[in-house]
Amino acid sequence: MSPTGSELIGIVVGLAAEARLAAGLGCVVEIGGGTPAGAEAAVARLIARGVTGVVSFGLAGGLDPTLRPGMLVVPEAVVVADAVPEGGVPKNGVPEGGVPEGTVPEGLAPADAARPPSPVSWPGLARPSTTHEAASREVMDGRPPPAMTHRLEPSPAMTHRSAPSPAMTQRAVPSPARPVALEASATLSRALGGATPHLLLAHTAVVATAAAKRDLHDRTGAHAVDLESGAVARAAAAAGIPFAVLRAVCDPAERDLPPAALAALDQRGAIGLLRVIGSVLAHPTQLPGLLALARDAAAARRALLARVRQIDQLSIST
Repeated sequence: MSPTGSELIGIVVGLAAEARLAAGLGCVVEIGGGTPAGAEAAVARLIARGVTGVVSFGLAGGLDPTLRPGMLVVPEAVVVADAVPEGGVPKNGVPEGGVPEGTVPEGLAPADAARPPSPVSWPGLARPSTTHEAASREVMDGRPPPAMTHRLEPSPAMTHRSAPSPAMTQRAVPSPARPVALEASATLSRALGGATPHLLLAHTAVVATAAAKRDLHDRTGAHAVDLESGAVARAAAAAGIPFAVLRAVCDPAERDLPPAALAALDQRGAIGLLRVIGSVLAHPTQLPGLLALARDAAAARRALLARVRQIDQLSIST
């Protein structure tokens, strides 16, 4: 199950239990503790160890009602918030203090960099298109056009703004951030069992209610959500290495998460039993929901373990 040759694949997980499952892949594993910042730090540690590719591994929340607990998602792309304002990238292609947005970072694995942009589109988000100026610049430099990131032109529902009042017309109003779909490595996704026709939404906080899940699904068209994959995708893009995602659905779209589930995790990615017990004692009516979540999490872990056992080796070269 180990990577071949000089390849070194890193795995980022949120939970200590997920790390134990991922260990079966024979790769370097880092725990992010269930936060985007922790995941970003985990990728930094992996890059310092010389990884040539990175995988976001673990559980995800369902946004699409058809995704049931234990179903596996190897998304084609991860949607993250974009820090580049409307109007595109600056003329030099490099936003101030950051890497080029909407372009393939130099050093990307050739097998992925040579692949043309996929004409994917998702409900709730307009058809993605690469940044034409960046693409032209890449071609003129003798490099292939961007293949890893797609700029998503915002749908009307996501970009509506009230008309400015007369008092505001002389003032510069900053443009809102736009979502970007960071496309996963096809070769690494294939090594994980093959990409599934799903879009994963990167979020900054646990989506705890069925109403919030339904709203995110309706507005973005995303099928699942997690806290680590967006940070992993961005950090990988900045480092010029490919990424992929393997996630198992835990809580389905129609289920609210009980309070104990939100209080359980510590910064090391371990579940604090005392906090769970304290939450249940304070709110005993959540016990049925907590037991249901435990069943769903067990199904998700079984699915991940089965897939890990099926994976021969992780590679970005074939």
